[in-house]
Amino acid sequence: MITSTPNVLRPYLGLLLAPLLVLVGCGEPAAPQNTATATAAHEFLDLPHGGRLVVVPDPAAELVEGVVRFSAGSIHDPAGKFGLAEVLADALGYGGPMQYSGSQLHQRLAEQDAWLRVSATPEFLSFDFACPPAALATTLDALADLVRFPHYPPEIVDRARVRLLERLDAEAVDP
Repeated sequence: MITSTPNVLRPYLGLLLAPLLVLVGCGEPAAPQNTATATAAHEFLDLPHGGRLVVVPDPAAELVEGVVRFSAGSIHDPAGKFGLAEVLADALGYGGPMQYSGSQLHQRLAEQDAWLRVSATPEFLSFDFACPPAALATTLDALADLVRFPHYPPEIVDRARVRLLERLDAEAVDP
């Protein structure tokens, strides 16, 4: 049961430059400081640099689920760089942080029955995760490592680019 979600998240608040973090978890979270809006179903916490944390308590949930979204989706791709957000998401997911490889990142999370997925939509670059409440700190550490210290090995970027081109070819889309 999570009883102090804002305290668990406090070290990560500076990391979240301007994303929206939605956290659905077990138990009743403590009232966050600087709460802008609160309802019976969820609470909002405005973060430094314009981000917003949404806490949705669910006492019946066995997992804490969350998503961090950055306004960096494909509609923000620079002119002539179609697919950049998708290649970035793929490279982040497979490349991992500088400290360890993407496969080590996913293995580390899997050992705690947790997962982390990076994806791009037209509007957002999203980091989705789920973990048991006891693994929340480890999962957020992994997410923080990935966001703050991303690693883009050339072979990972090349594979991400090939996957995008294959998908576009299958969809008959001309970039």
